[in-house]
Amino acid sequence: MVRNLADPAISYWVPILPFSYTASDAKGFFNLLQDNPHRQVWAITLKEEFIGLIEEYPNFGFWLDPAFWGQGLISEAADLVLKKYFSDPQASPLLASVRLQNQRSMRVLAKNGFAPNGPPVASYSKALRQSVPLQPMALTPDQWHFLNPVFIETQRLQIFPLAQVHQDALFDCLAQKQVARNLAIVPHPLPRGFVGRFIEAARWKGVWNGLFALADKTQNVIGMIGFRAAPLSAPVAADLVYAIHPKQWGQGLMSEAVNAFCAFLFRRYPLEAITAEHFKDNSGSGRVLQKAGFMPIPVQLHPSEMGKSAARLEPAPITRYRLMRPA
Repeated sequence: MVRNLADPAISYWVPILPFSYTASDAKGFFNLLQDNPHRQVWAITLKEEFIGLIEEYPNFGFWLDPAFWGQGLISEAADLVLKKYFSDPQASPLLASVRLQNQRSMRVLAKNGFAPNGPPVASYSKALRQSVPLQPMALTPDQWHFLNPVFIETQRLQIFPLAQVHQDALFDCLAQKQVARNLAIVPHPLPRGFVGRFIEAARWKGVWNGLFALADKTQNVIGMIGFRAAPLSAPVAADLVYAIHPKQWGQGLMSEAVNAFCAFLFRRYPLEAITAEHFKDNSGSGRVLQKAGFMPIPVQLHPSEMGKSAARLEPAPITRYRLMRPA
């Protein structure tokens, strides 16, 4: 580390680094890490050789031995670290800063979704002993998940975040009366503008809710599946919602989707359970849930047995189900 950071090719671009970097500076850095356990710093190694560092939090930054520049190694390391960071549904935006003239680092940040976060600011460079302009950058969870969407594939289906481009296909599904009357907030007849607002309100941003498209292998959207979780509840649970075009009923597609999607939710979130409900006159949905391992919740644990739908004139009886996290 001392050998690398004593190289002016690195200290020239990193304002906080003195020149020449010494063992005493390195010791001070490691003492800082010990005193700040929330600071996340990772070593970059190649064939067990230490060649650089990448810091995840509180400020994203990196350096690499110049002998390894131009090989895409920093981009590869950044991708791994950002995936880990944004896998947390409570992740906050990441901040970074870069010398205006440092086009290599600027390209790495831009490639990973960072964007300018205000005008350049002056920062004192210890190595140059003068102020240099830095460009503040930021990467939000929303932007990272937009650039790195979830993609789930089953034997016959693909599941990915719904976007406005899917409006027409989803409208065709939700406009069916037999679909709308089994959902809570979808009216019938369905206004054209409803679907766009519906998609935007529940757009996947990597947090505790999201709507996903159900598509066939040609990415023709035939339905949707989504969830909403309450992270502060006890136990932590997510409510499941789904719909598929009536033309696709009776083929086991919804069961296939529910199984895969619930597995994804349990992998990603610290959920103790996933819950769902269906109107009692929608027995097909009950079969879907039971095939996925959901169990009916006893009435004494869930006393409300009536549900509302914007496509029904009055409340109707429901059955509530729960799927516990696999042991």
